[in-house]
Amino acid sequence: MLFSPLGFRASLLVLAFERVEETRYLLESAKRFLKFKHDVHVYVNGGNYRPFFEFINEKLVDKLHVSLVNEGSGAGTIRLIQSSTAETFIYLQNDNFFRRTINEIDLDGIETCLDMPNVGAIDLTGLVPKHAFSERAFIARKSYYLANPDLSIGGTGPLYHLKGTEPAFTEYMAKTNRKVMAAPGLMVGDSGKFAILEIGGGVFQRRCDTQELKVLKQPTSQAPCFNLSDEEWQLILKNEWRDWRIPEASIPWVFLFFSDKFEDPENRKYLK
Repeated sequence: MLFSPLGFRASLLVLAFERVEETRYLLESAKRFLKFKHDVHVYVNGGNYRPFFEFINEKLVDKLHVSLVNEGSGAGTIRLIQSSTAETFIYLQNDNFFRRTINEIDLDGIETCLDMPNVGAIDLTGLVPKHAFSERAFIARKSYYLANPDLSIGGTGPLYHLKGTEPAFTEYMAKTNRKVMAAPGLMVGDSGKFAILEIGGGVFQRRCDTQELKVLKQPTSQAPCFNLSDEEWQLILKNEWRDWRIPEASIPWVFLFFSDKFEDPENRKYLK
């Protein structure tokens, strides 16, 4: 059983870019369901950061870290883990939430697994293939994660051209003969109806189930994202992209989950 110098058994680390209400929902679920001594860190990675300061007044966070510019998910992830007060950290992207109580006994079992020489992380989503690593929601040890000699700050966002933290940690676990174990039961749920991504100098909003895409801020250059073809990128760069159009390559992945309606009713024709 590990404790930080302040007596915390774990640090909850939340990476946020926009989506204030989803972040609040996550933090409120943590306050309700985490039944062990912990502290809460939120890293606001650029965007409209001012509304996040309310979480301090609401006593939902212990430490609010703010970057005035979007450094990308990779740099934000590493900075968050470096800030962890406890050796054991629980990392969640801000469009997740806790579904059930996690108590001292649950944490004992998780830490016992992390003590095994062949375990690198505990998956909390329950939605990834066996032993695959997803950065959306996981538990790991700070010292092990940061010991990776090939830490990379790339990933979703402005530094998309660099190796992301998710593949970098996956490769590190493989080199050190460690795997991912799944936590028992669904501890974490997904509230991510929309994803917001800053890339190519612009900002995009995508609905995650229907694949509908809207440009919030006009980009200045082309970048690989959302399965967009060169022709579709030209429409975007010319400011001719229709709000909530679905990229052609994403049509096979269209489904309804977060509501029974599309943002653009015309897109229902793609539902199979």
